[in-house]
Amino acid sequence: LESTAPGAPDKSGAPGAGWRWLKVRASATVSASDGVDPAYVDRFATAGGPGSRHAIAVAAGGDGRGFYLFGGSRHGKTGFRPKVFDDLWYFREADAHAEVADELLGAWTFLGKARSGAPLPPAWPAARSHHSLVTLGAESGVDVGVLLFGGALCVPGCSCYNDTWVWRPESRRFSPVQVSEPPIWRYRQSLVSTANDGSFFLFGGESYKPYMYHNSVSKLKLPEGWLDAQIARARARQPPTGAAGSDTMAAWSPPRSALATEAGAGAANLKAGGSPLMIICGIALLALLALCGWRSSSKRRGYAKAGAADVEP
Repeated sequence: LESTAPGAPDKSGAPGAGWRWLKVRASATVSASDGVDPAYVDRFATAGGPGSRHAIAVAAGGDGRGFYLFGGSRHGKTGFRPKVFDDLWYFREADAHAEVADELLGAWTFLGKARSGAPLPPAWPAARSHHSLVTLGAESGVDVGVLLFGGALCVPGCSCYNDTWVWRPESRRFSPVQVSEPPIWRYRQSLVSTANDGSFFLFGGESYKPYMYHNSVSKLKLPEGWLDAQIARARARQPPTGAAGSDTMAAWSPPRSALATEAGAGAANLKAGGSPLMIICGIALLALLALCGWRSSSKRRGYAKAGAADVEP
């Protein structure tokens, strides 16, 4: 979204603004040496980006020049089984002077995904949708990566996650964050960072087993000083050292045990139509359909007999 008349408010008093299409291209920063088939890289590098999908997660790059995109899903043209993704992309807007023919230029960069038989890298988040992706050091002015949490794999039937990962651009690697007592697995939650001290707040979401909505607030705190060190290295353009939580575990608060009363005390609403009720309703619906079919069949047989009687001599 770009302002079409900077500083000129419209009739409502809001600044004038307008949407403009971005003409983009795609590229790749991975190769066969990273464990990816070159043909696979070429296919994505010429596909124009990640392609149409929904339930994705995006987060701005810390340098303010673009954003990361991870995962999401897309339903095929036939059948009901969706395709769920585990690929990571980065979109970067071109410099202002690169505007050509009234089109803003930008580029997608394919950063990687997990592959059976040749994972990139050995640790990589599972395919998922409805997850959270948050910028690390959003106010630092440098890109030190993003933090990923939760989500679900629904193909159909859903498996929810409560794992935490950190992506760092210098190493082009995801690192699993070892945390103590993570919140209940969930998807469609909101995760936000409020400062550059490595603190993140989690609210809401939906989970299966237990099948519930959440209205609790949890806080994730990365190891003390870890994010500051990453920002300093990024500014100095030095290779990163150590994964988040490799030496000191990150911690969620309050611990999950403190949220044990969430369901019973009404802090979360059990979703209407839980799985037992859904099964009962399904059986009742099938029985009703069977009854309707039997009655319709009986009527047809009655009509057939009446017609046969009419033509008898």
